[in-house]
Amino acid sequence: MNIITCVEDESLFKPLFKDLNTWTSWKTFLKALFGLKKLMNKSDLKLYRESTKRKTIPKGGFKEAYALVGRRGGKSFISALIAVYQALFGGLEKYLSRGETGWVFCIATDKRQAKIVLDYCKAFLELFEEEVDDSLTWEIRLKNRINIAVRPANFRAGRGYTTICIIADEIAFMRDENSANPFSEIINSLEPGLLDEGIILGISSVYSRFGYLFDMHEEFFGKEDDVLIWKADTLTMNPTFSQKKIDRMMKRDKSVALAEYYSIFREDIENFLSEPLIAAAMKDGLEHTLPFSGTTYVGFTDSSSGRQDSFTLGIAHQEDGLIIVDKLLEQKPPFNPELTIKNFSEVLKSYGCWRVFGDRYASGFVSNLFKKNSIVYEESKLTKSEIYLNAQPLFTMNKIRLPKDDRLKTQLLLLERKPRSGGSDLVDHPAKCHDDRANSALGAAVHLQQNYGRSVEELLEGRRPVVISRNRIRKKNPQKELEQQVMKEVIDEVRKEELEEKRIKASKLAKLRSRVNG
Repeated sequence: MNIITCVEDESLFKPLFKDLNTWTSWKTFLKALFGLKKLMNKSDLKLYRESTKRKTIPKGGFKEAYALVGRRGGKSFISALIAVYQALFGGLEKYLSRGETGWVFCIATDKRQAKIVLDYCKAFLELFEEEVDDSLTWEIRLKNRINIAVRPANFRAGRGYTTICIIADEIAFMRDENSANPFSEIINSLEPGLLDEGIILGISSVYSRFGYLFDMHEEFFGKEDDVLIWKADTLTMNPTFSQKKIDRMMKRDKSVALAEYYSIFREDIENFLSEPLIAAAMKDGLEHTLPFSGTTYVGFTDSSSGRQDSFTLGIAHQEDGLIIVDKLLEQKPPFNPELTIKNFSEVLKSYGCWRVFGDRYASGFVSNLFKKNSIVYEESKLTKSEIYLNAQPLFTMNKIRLPKDDRLKTQLLLLERKPRSGGSDLVDHPAKCHDDRANSALGAAVHLQQNYGRSVEELLEGRRPVVISRNRIRKKNPQKELEQQVMKEVIDEVRKEELEEKRIKASKLAKLRSRVNG
């Protein structure tokens, strides 16, 4: 019994299709996927050639396939159909050993998104209640020892299982804190446990011209290989969708519409930093370096309230024309901001930093806490995006050294660059990702460059040397002079606060005396 027979049978899957005639293109895809060439008519073969740029269909179909289909094209529904078919009618239970369980995994950016596919699976299995052993929140257990379960985009989530089918939803948008390209890690962890007869299927709308999906498209689209790349627009796969909605989106944002509905990769979004550039910056990096006497250090902090985001601190110095990020600290939530700032202040002082730059997040609250620890908090004049844009030349010119840090590397790889009308490009991280470590590391590097990058001597040029004896001239130590200048600013700030407190106390005391003498 093949999948097309199941779809067209009134006693099997057909009742779940409102109008089977509107699913003709998906039926063609299923015929190609499962190698049902004999069931293909001329229109099927024409659509196959248009959507794959291929002429042949391997005998037995494909064990790995990727469908690049526009939004509202019916991707999740078809994913559920394939999952249930493989679990119930694929006949793969015969390859399982006694006591072994086979798994169909539905993977997405998070469990909630993956559960959309699982809910469709449950709807399909309502027609086969006698085959269901148990239905839980995140998985369905069948009586034939095959389970259907959802998994987040985490390479650790599926290790150790025997899999018969792996279905990944919206793989173009998979991002996490552990990997810039998590789906490749997921495949590497799951594929060793996949039965030879199992299927890997990725179904997604497209996004930028980088990442796992784009790489697979570039390698296999139009090639007579054993990996199927199916590329089609929304209306081809779902002729009931509104053309007016697509037209409105085309007027609002053409690049978005082409990606969302026509499966054309966006050319306006690119990786901000390439992996080779980041690797070169970390090549000679250390976990951290200790402070050197007589060296000017600059600190930058990405603050947080302690609930969701991390509180990070980066410290950098300049040496032989290189900007070196010496220290990168992260306090993950939940935490006490006051205690964290106290600890960070001690680290700053150990590097001779009596001033720290930072973002504009709750700068008044953060500034006061740093002042309590004798550190001047200076709000950065640069936005996060401007910091990244200013840091890019340091990478391209190989003028920056970063600590060897996997989380920092991932955050840098995830940064995306997008053009903005009437202004400079925007650099930011994708949704559901963080850039706390990247922001502090590059923030320290950029503010060091802007304040001291032209060399301390150049900043102090025009100052006359000090004559200390006849015919002998000794230049001041410029780095030490700047440290003293910063220290003086801190002392002045503390003195101002002390004087203000004394003035307030004196005023209150005078009022109290006047009342008593009154």
